[in-house]
Amino acid sequence: MGGERMLVVCHLNVKMISYFEALVVVGANVWTCAANPATTRDAVTEHLNVLGVRVPARFADPSERHAAHLDLTYPVFIWAGCRSSRASTTVTWCA
Repeated sequence: MGGERMLVVCHLNVKMISYFEALVVVGANVWTCAANPATTRDAVTEHLNVLGVRVPARFADPSERHAAHLDLTYPVFIWAGCRSSRASTTVTWCA
């Protein structure tokens, strides 16, 4: 996956860390947005940032800030001709 760009929209909690670690280890460039600010754990987002995952979300982000994260991130992937999965966790990848 070296060089693949991925956008992951999911709950940013401790259960997701190994998922992101695996993506980074195989060379993916990963962005993430929180599926729900109420379930976002700041310690997790800080850890993901250290790994190199781009994650602007924070616990209890107001709805306007949460929407801004999606507005700023998702169009980049759409314009790049990316494909999106349709699952409870949204993963978008670009060739």
